[in-house]
Amino acid sequence: MCPGPRNAFLFGNKQVCFKRVILSGVTRSGTESKVSVANGNPLNEQTTALCSKKCAEQNRHSCLRTTVTHIVVKATVRVSGLRRKSQFPRTKDSARRFRSKNYRCFMNIAEIKPYDIANGEGVRVSLFVSGCRRHCKGCFNEIAWDFSYGKPFDGEIEQKLLDYLSPDYIAGLTLLGGDPFEPENQRALYPFVKEVKERFPQKDIWCYTGYTFENGTLKEPQVKTEVTEKLISLIDVLVDGRFEESLKDIRLKFRGSSNQRLIDVKQTLKRGEIVPYALR
Repeated sequence: MCPGPRNAFLFGNKQVCFKRVILSGVTRSGTESKVSVANGNPLNEQTTALCSKKCAEQNRHSCLRTTVTHIVVKATVRVSGLRRKSQFPRTKDSARRFRSKNYRCFMNIAEIKPYDIANGEGVRVSLFVSGCRRHCKGCFNEIAWDFSYGKPFDGEIEQKLLDYLSPDYIAGLTLLGGDPFEPENQRALYPFVKEVKERFPQKDIWCYTGYTFENGTLKEPQVKTEVTEKLISLIDVLVDGRFEESLKDIRLKFRGSSNQRLIDVKQTLKRGEIVPYALR
């Protein structure tokens, strides 16, 4: 049975379910990867259909297993954990793309807005990620609750976002969704956001989350990961809290309900107490 997106591994731009699956011999020439399941039978259309059916029965993501052409990979995947040996061209750009594509979790994106003035100050690039477990009543983007909605966040999407961010008139990047702080999304976003900060240190990063910021991290224990605090440290302005339909106020700037907060993350981390962001 497929364990779902939290136990998925990404090769190229394809998601591979790794429960009881062994991957080996993926070649750079584009030949099909040698994939076998626990019973020793090679993966075929019938096996893939069966896996997809089981995933659908569990209301989880279906698995995609296809030819891998981008990089040389040798991998052994087990239920108890992941052991990976990787070979790829040692250029900075290819290494960055490999890290991002093969980070711990698979993530989809719902939408990209290259010129956005509604989700932060100035003209911004906004990335709407897929997946949210908060399910706030009256949410403006319910379609992005589904983790499988949209298309995979891969190296091609990353490069497109970096290109959109390049012009001087772009003030920065905004992350929203869905929820960027769902555990799967944190792990996929962290290396990319770090890259953005390294390339464009003068641009700010805004992030919207339905979770609550407290004491330098998130209050809710179920969403804390090994990269939560690292990702928070890269953010300049965090808009936190669930959207409460009863507290909706269209006069508010850059937030939907009055319980949500605009937080100056850098000053908050420096002072050790919540510092509201002062709009310019």
